[in-house]
Amino acid sequence: MEENLSRLREKVKSVFIYSGYSISDDLGGNIDFVSSNSERIYIIKMAINVDTVKEDVAREIKLFSNAIHGFPLIIGERTTVEVLQDSILYTRYRIPVMNFKTFVDFIIREIKPLGFSAPGGFYVKIDGKKLRSLREIYGISLGEMANIAKVSRKSIQLYEDEKSAVSIDVIMRIEERFNISLILPVEPWEERNEEEPVKTFPKNEVEFKVYNIFSKCGFGVTFLRKTPFEGLLNAEEIFIMNLTRNRKEAMKRLSMAREISSITGKKNIIITEGKYEENLPVIPLEKIEKKEREEKMQIIKMNLI
Repeated sequence: MEENLSRLREKVKSVFIYSGYSISDDLGGNIDFVSSNSERIYIIKMAINVDTVKEDVAREIKLFSNAIHGFPLIIGERTTVEVLQDSILYTRYRIPVMNFKTFVDFIIREIKPLGFSAPGGFYVKIDGKKLRSLREIYGISLGEMANIAKVSRKSIQLYEDEKSAVSIDVIMRIEERFNISLILPVEPWEERNEEEPVKTFPKNEVEFKVYNIFSKCGFGVTFLRKTPFEGLLNAEEIFIMNLTRNRKEAMKRLSMAREISSITGKKNIIITEGKYEENLPVIPLEKIEKKEREEKMQIIKMNLI
């Protein structure tokens, strides 16, 4: 399973690189990597079985994505009961899900999915105005079109008003009868509702110190438990928060922070609870907590990555 996931991850990264995107190294945790071009930032989660993505993980991925104005995407091969189909958009906890072929079409060929999965099967969105115009051109009543599609008159009315999706077998009956295409491609992030802020509370002494220090400086502090980053700081802009315990870990986080900052355009803050070295852009808790507010803010500004 892990070998298959590694292979899929490398294939996906190759597609981004081929398409001219900047891409981070593997981040670990529940975000595999982040990729961007001049128009979009993608936050990628990989899973062979997309049903293994848990709700709390999805929630934090969406929180992080919204904070950096990114687009979260899960790429996988199957659910627990079926293989993911080509050109079909799936979702898990309101995060778009694609198989590799659909992903390639979307990134390289700029072809959006033609349908989406929902309880009961696969559905498409159709051009309701075009359907109504078609019916009027041929002088067909709602009832006659309903007979062709093998649905109710009310269903045809809903299709024309674009208030209902259409199952694939229904749209095929109409399109084959009139030799016309009515399907509208699916926009994966059509509903980009902002994720409701989650109240997160400090769970240990270090987090309590972080919360007290930064909240008193006017920052909103959101702790993340399911991502490679420990939290987000929100003042006039969003900063990505990293907590470290020693120099070795700080150096690793420093490399990741610089990379993520260049890809997302969001500054990172590295906070250390252990010993620190003056030449590293880290914020030592025991040093900053003793400072006055203005001095704290100065240390923060000087150590943004």
